Amino acid sequence: LGIADEVKPLPGRGVLVSMMGDHHAASPGGMVLFDQRMQLVAQGDPNPPDRDINVHDFDANPAANLLITTDFLIPHTLVEGAPVLRGTVRLWDLGTLRIRDTLRVGQGPWITKFIPGTQKALVSCFGDGTLWLIDTSHNPPHAEQVLDFDGEKNNSMPSIMEISSDGKWMFEALYGQNKVV
Repeated sequence: LGIADEVKPLPGRGVLVSMMGDHHAASPGGMVLFDQRMQLVAQGDPNPPDRDINVHDFDANPAANLLITTDFLIPHTLVEGAPVLRGTVRLWDLGTLRIRDTLRVGQGPWITKFIPGTQKALVSCFGDGTLWLIDTSHNPPHAEQVLDFDGEKNNSMPSIMEISSDGKWMFEALYGQNKVV
């Protein structure tokens, strides 16, 4: 794997890192786990359900043994000037780092966060300006578009998301509109 992107501590296990692509900036990418000494201890998923994995952001919900990841774009296409956006999020078993489910969302899923105290997550899509609710408690899990920041304009570019610790407030920076909502 190559193209390290997002890095987050995973309490009691080490540091989890998203890898957007392979060593050629193509597909598939994935996740790697390093221990506290930064030694590689796990790489998942060795047998992904498809090769269209280009992990950008992720969030973990240890209480539910869940990891959610966003497939943003194929890295080399950005450098080549014709970005190919993805439209999927993945739900992983956090313990084994294996993909459980793949869900379709809008274009260019960028940021994801679990809503505190729930098995639900929000996903912002950079390409089409949409916000999605992922409910992992459904069998199968369910993705639903809950907001379109800019209608047909597709110029909002939602990029940075924070959710309050009580789960009642969500804040989103919209790069394309130079505001926070």
